[in-house]
Amino acid sequence: MTAESTSGPAAGLSEANVTTMFSQLTSTYVGKVVSDVVTVLVVTSSFASLLSLHNAVTRYGYSLGRDGVLPRHFGRAHSRHHSPYYASTVISVMSLIATAVIAAATGFDGAGVDAYTIYIRVNGLGTIAVLFLMCCVSLAVLGYFRRHRTLRAGRAWSTLVAPALGLLGLVAIFVLALANVGALIGASTGVSIVLTAVLPLVFVAGLGHALRLRSTDTATYQKIGRQ
Repeated sequence: MTAESTSGPAAGLSEANVTTMFSQLTSTYVGKVVSDVVTVLVVTSSFASLLSLHNAVTRYGYSLGRDGVLPRHFGRAHSRHHSPYYASTVISVMSLIATAVIAAATGFDGAGVDAYTIYIRVNGLGTIAVLFLMCCVSLAVLGYFRRHRTLRAGRAWSTLVAPALGLLGLVAIFVLALANVGALIGASTGVSIVLTAVLPLVFVAGLGHALRLRSTDTATYQKIGRQ
């Protein structure tokens, strides 16, 4: 691996087997039984995290399908279980393809060092994107109560002060993330900036699609998020 690929959070992992680093640590300093327990906890918690993420993305796909933003098939619910099975299946297939591509790109390395580096960089980008969206939501809360002044009567803390404090805190964290993007993504500053530049492109593409819907398909635009 190059020096660039092991910078930031990935530094120090180039000589380690990241698939067993937790169990090795506990085995060395605590004991074998605790090491086995930690291994089980790491595996089950990782599965729980992936499952929650899958469910969230599935629900977004289902909602956008119902709204007409994505193909209508995404908005299908199972006739018996009433689950968003179509969106879940598509996302599962996409996840399997992405996993296979990463595995092939890293030469099916059993140690998982290269795959871990990819994970760190993608996770870093996702963190920046989520922080930005949270800032937008906090700003939207302030805008909503500004337009609906009657809802603010006697509720200054919950409709103005708390959202404003939350927005300031999130903006501070977002700025710190951008200022330390190299450490967050685990690459050189130049590479990190190039990778981060993908995020505003995605945002602009989504905004452009929304504006197009507003001008060409008003009915669909008005249904977004209003199920």
